[in-house]
Amino acid sequence: MDSKITDAYLNLYNKKYNSKKVRMTNLYEQVVNKQFNEAKVSIEFDDGNVKTVEMDNERARKMFMLSDIEDNTSPLSDWITEAGWDTDDAQSLLNPKLNAIYKTGIQLTNNQVRKEFYEQIQALTKRKKNLNILREVLNKGAVDDIYSYLNKKLSSDYPLLVGEDVLKQIGQLAFAEGAVGVGPGEVLISLFTEGKNPDKGDIVLPDGDEVELKASQGRPGKSRVAALVKRFEEFIQQGHDVKKLDANEVNSAKAAIAAILQKANELIQEKQPTKNLESVIKATSSISDTEDASEIEKVAAFLVSAQDRAKLVEQLNPDAFKTLEAIGKQVASNKAGASKRGKAFFGSADDNDLIKGLSLFSSKGEDIATSIIRKGLDQGGSMDRVDLALGIAMTFQIAEYFDELKQKFNYYTLFNKGSGLIVTWGPFSDDYVTNANSILDNILSNRDKIVISADSGGRTGYNLSIK
Repeated sequence: MDSKITDAYLNLYNKKYNSKKVRMTNLYEQVVNKQFNEAKVSIEFDDGNVKTVEMDNERARKMFMLSDIEDNTSPLSDWITEAGWDTDDAQSLLNPKLNAIYKTGIQLTNNQVRKEFYEQIQALTKRKKNLNILREVLNKGAVDDIYSYLNKKLSSDYPLLVGEDVLKQIGQLAFAEGAVGVGPGEVLISLFTEGKNPDKGDIVLPDGDEVELKASQGRPGKSRVAALVKRFEEFIQQGHDVKKLDANEVNSAKAAIAAILQKANELIQEKQPTKNLESVIKATSSISDTEDASEIEKVAAFLVSAQDRAKLVEQLNPDAFKTLEAIGKQVASNKAGASKRGKAFFGSADDNDLIKGLSLFSSKGEDIATSIIRKGLDQGGSMDRVDLALGIAMTFQIAEYFDELKQKFNYYTLFNKGSGLIVTWGPFSDDYVTNANSILDNILSNRDKIVISADSGGRTGYNLSIK
């Protein structure tokens, strides 16, 4: 069969002529020549005219699925919308991605399988808001494999939708919805639990509780946490040599940053902006009027810290790049020193000094902090001293993060898209001590599942990740 003729009929199906609808019948029903894997397809127009074409099986399969799978009014689209992905960006991205995953995972060319597939989507869509899966997962504190967990919960009713291989592929999905990044796990959770993608934030439960979901790692904290961690690092720097920028270096760095900003602004007028270019402009614009050496250090280090970004900065202005690169190396050296000093302090300090140092991570005063720290030291007595201290420091960091951003989220969750491991802190209350004790309990219970760095990186606190 001539492929041009076949394509013409495919185009007829995909377009409307004079507001007439095209109906496709007997699709992939008759194998005309098994030797050459050909199929016969009949297309009936609503004026009664019928056209029959022969084509290879693969082309017929693709055409066979157009009427439902690639139609934005299909049950699949309704399911995506019910999960909260109702923008044009999300629909145009998720429809084809989910189509591709399910076409590979199940035999949608089988009429009965297709029928059951759409019936299961419709049933799950209607039931979704009444599920209690996500709340259960969050309140457990940790689930080792969300893919297996969802499969066990839903496979009896929706076996075609929750094969573990399919769930794992959906768990990997990440994309940009407008200017907002959608991380791995958000699509999975919003499709297969009562959770939903909100207008702002990551995931929201039917009662309005919000979940901040991070892909494997994050630095829980904002400006308050950054200040508290800096306070602790200054405490342990006593007696150690940490090189700071002198006045001449500050001026050189500012001049270099200004030169980079100028070139970046010129470039963005000439071509389509890239993520790296936009991040360079944002960072360099933020310190045009500052004299704060630590802020200048931070921006200089940021501009040369990632290989792709550093390459762009060097292309923008090679001389300015050399200046910033030297500063970036010193900042990296200072950061490495802070990490080493932190671990050395945690490992060598006696209980009294350790309590004094760890209390600096809390904004609530030494008395409140001390009761939480002593509880941690008592409960984690058999743990490695450094790991235990890092766990207590992270307890305060998460508690402070929530306390600074009340009403922003009710759960803080890390998700490993590879293994399916989920670890969650929350739900949080308005009481700082209650939150801190709950966070500490979960950290100690799941210490083998998480990794806490002793390096703030000059940013908002220590890094928390899951294995």
